[in-house]
Amino acid sequence: MKKFTITLVLAFLVLKSHAQTWQSPVKEYSFELSNNTTRSIYGWKSGPQFTFNLNNRWQVNYAYLLDLSSTETNAGSFHGGQFKYYFNPKSKLNVGLGLRVGVYNDQFIAVIPSLDVKVHATDQINISMGLARLDRYPYFDLSFGFKVFKKKFLNRKRKRLQSF
Repeated sequence: MKKFTITLVLAFLVLKSHAQTWQSPVKEYSFELSNNTTRSIYGWKSGPQFTFNLNNRWQVNYAYLLDLSSTETNAGSFHGGQFKYYFNPKSKLNVGLGLRVGVYNDQFIAVIPSLDVKVHATDQINISMGLARLDRYPYFDLSFGFKVFKKKFLNRKRKRLQSF
């Protein structure tokens, strides 16, 4: 037990000395709320989408879409997540790749790779469009969103403390 405690204290001291010069790779994160509409072989679907952004490069979202062409209470639905990676996060026009994974009608699992384009109309409002193939047919995706909140971190390095 004594060796374990000494090892734990030494590991803590080493990590603490390195942490003083470490700089976080996350400089900004935000949360968006948007309306997502899709068109595929399964028809028109629309619904809310909740999105978490990291550095305007990585995006993870959850969508719950309902069938627009049916008035039944048991209409077709899609719910699932999407992961996106944008190549040029600093510009107003971002191009990236996406992967949507979800369930159609609580029966069929779908994995849909896509090409996405995101246009920042203002700092708070954006428009996102996607194109993919689903069951060998085209799949279109359009969403209008706004940022609920955005948090930026200052880009500063911590100086290493001199100890004698």
